[in-house]
Amino acid sequence: FALIYGFIKDKVIDIFTEEEIVKSAYYISDKSLEETLSDSLFTVSEECSVTRVVDGDTIDVDCPSGKNQSVRYLLIDTPEVWKKVSGKWIEDNQCYGKEASKMNKSLVENKKVILISNTLEPKDYYNRKLSHVLINEGKDKNLIVNLFLVGEGFAKFEEYRGVMSFIYEDNAMKKMENIAKENK
Repeated sequence: FALIYGFIKDKVIDIFTEEEIVKSAYYISDKSLEETLSDSLFTVSEECSVTRVVDGDTIDVDCPSGKNQSVRYLLIDTPEVWKKVSGKWIEDNQCYGKEASKMNKSLVENKKVILISNTLEPKDYYNRKLSHVLINEGKDKNLIVNLFLVGEGFAKFEEYRGVMSFIYEDNAMKKMENIAKENK
């Protein structure tokens, strides 16, 4: 087995096999998450309820700050199942789009999620909130859904307009994407 180190910012991980490190790198501890949020003047988080999974990288949520918000996962892109044509959404089933949507549904559907957003780049072209999406699975076990989808091969890393992660090292997403490609 190849041995590598973890990727999460400020998180010390002992040496594991590559498979073990990939699985543990999807998570951030409560302490690291709290420190990350307190270190940034431009980061906001809130717990929201998922009301609909639109596709592999978009969900609709109800949050304390507003009902029926659409959220686009930050720094990833999954194959499309919908596209907007003349102001209307129509089906656009790209290869593996349904699989990415199904995985996203299995992770977040009807659950509470933590949205972590950068206030400097809050919305995309379609007026969707850009966020990291986390699921708290217990003490010190916060699944970073964006990173999971990339690491498991359901999404690709999407770098755009200089937006960087504020949860994990900037190159972690690219490393996860490369591991997923090697393991396909």
